[in-house]
Amino acid sequence: DIKPENILIETASEVPRLRLIDFGLSCFTNQSYDDGYFYGTRIHAPAEWLFQGIYNAETATVWQVGVVLFEMLHDRRFDSMQFIKIKLKISKTLSPECKSFLKSCFIPERPTLEQLLHHPWLL
Repeated sequence: DIKPENILIETASEVPRLRLIDFGLSCFTNQSYDDGYFYGTRIHAPAEWLFQGIYNAETATVWQVGVVLFEMLHDRRFDSMQFIKIKLKISKTLSPECKSFLKSCFIPERPTLEQLLHHPWLL
């Protein structure tokens, strides 16, 4: 469950590092589980799970990257249902590249995490 509360910033070294925490439901396995259930924070659930009960770990992770970025850039809580139903506004003060990156995290055909790494905003 990627959300701001589960991100720590380690500043003891020369280069700060991010640490993800709270892997309460995580485990290593060599089996594939596709039960279609989203086990994360409900207000951060991706649109396809909220409306169709469809869960895909990679696209859900991209959605949650967008959630974290939205909360960091707007200094307010993100709610998936509000975002979808009333179209939460993305700040006009953000650069076009940043807005493009953020919007791409919430479209139905989201980029992969690998594709996000090559987005112009990160280069």
